[in-house]
Amino acid sequence: MDPLKNITVLVGLGNPGTKYRYTYHNVGRLIADYLASDVSFSSYRNFSYCRLDRLTIVKTETFMNESGAAVSAALSFLNASPTNLLLIHDDSDQTLGRSKIVSGGSAGGHHGVESVLAALGLDAFPRFKVGIRPPLSPGRPRPRAEEFVLKKIPLADRAVIYRSGDSLIKKLKLNDTRSPM
Repeated sequence: MDPLKNITVLVGLGNPGTKYRYTYHNVGRLIADYLASDVSFSSYRNFSYCRLDRLTIVKTETFMNESGAAVSAALSFLNASPTNLLLIHDDSDQTLGRSKIVSGGSAGGHHGVESVLAALGLDAFPRFKVGIRPPLSPGRPRPRAEEFVLKKIPLADRAVIYRSGDSLIKKLKLNDTRSPM
């Protein structure tokens, strides 16, 4: 079965504010902004949202560890269920440039995803996990996620992340009406 068949709500996780805007931990929000680059977001309680094609794109306006409250509020406001949700977030276990869609499973140590799982009381919804881990350098130890998730993303890496957004557009079979960034 296609895990994206019933998707009507895309939620990009991240921290609010300009301080965090272009950090690796904000990849979910970056992709939400990228997908909706020609659309304005409206604010409601602890999230912002916009309509795009057949979807509603949501950005959490809470800090990462409190994302569950915003996702739950958005689903309620939109009269949607977790089966309609695609959660978009960073994945520090995947190398930058890689992405994958998974359905169910644990949060893998991602506190924002942990918060969503706890708030919804289930894990049976798809997630678009976007790799943010820098490539390994010979002779250097693998960096811990805490060492890079809140670092600013260089422009070249942002372009790689936006290609993950392009990949998602294709997977969701959306009409791409965005202006070039």
